[in-house]
Amino acid sequence: AGAAAGAAAGAAAGAVESGAGELCCATVKSYFDERDAGAADAARTAGLRDAVRGAASDVLAVAREMGTAVAKLHAGDLIHGDLTTSNFMLTWWSSSSSSGDLHPDPPADPSPPPEAVRPDGRPMRVWVVDFGLAVRAEGEEEKAVDLYVMERAVSSAHAAVAKEVVAAALGAYESAGGGRARAVMKRLEAVRMRGRKRAMVG
Repeated sequence: AGAAAGAAAGAAAGAVESGAGELCCATVKSYFDERDAGAADAARTAGLRDAVRGAASDVLAVAREMGTAVAKLHAGDLIHGDLTTSNFMLTWWSSSSSSGDLHPDPPADPSPPPEAVRPDGRPMRVWVVDFGLAVRAEGEEEKAVDLYVMERAVSSAHAAVAKEVVAAALGAYESAGGGRARAVMKRLEAVRMRGRKRAMVG
């Protein structure tokens, strides 16, 4: 299952046909990259030489969905082990009909509506994939390291919006996870400190 999920995560985008249209998917990494490139193009078009690109509202909503998803994993004592943005998938429905209906009704979904919405108004779901390195662990240390991996991966791959994305994801993680998540967040500070020391030593 881990290998199949990893193959899915490696694809930049795809679609599965359904009676309601197409179920489209893309990695969070490719979505963030696309949105960042679009912001850069818009800035150049406007002639804003040193434009500062803040994270768009849809990007922050995706980040919050990421944090909530990780909180659910950790609530079940499941450590992912490789929380890069390539291992989060986005799905949304778009029409494949010839009728011109751009917003078909998706299949019935009993879960709460997602917060993440594309610029065209279509809601997106965030899924965690590729559990090839996943382990079971109850400790706060393992969960904090999982978060640290996600934090460093975002900072490395999405530097322009890393601060906002990490803050949104961790805020949602803490809100969704309650008291246990707050304890993990405290442990995360110690994990960060160790990371900084290793970086200084080289």
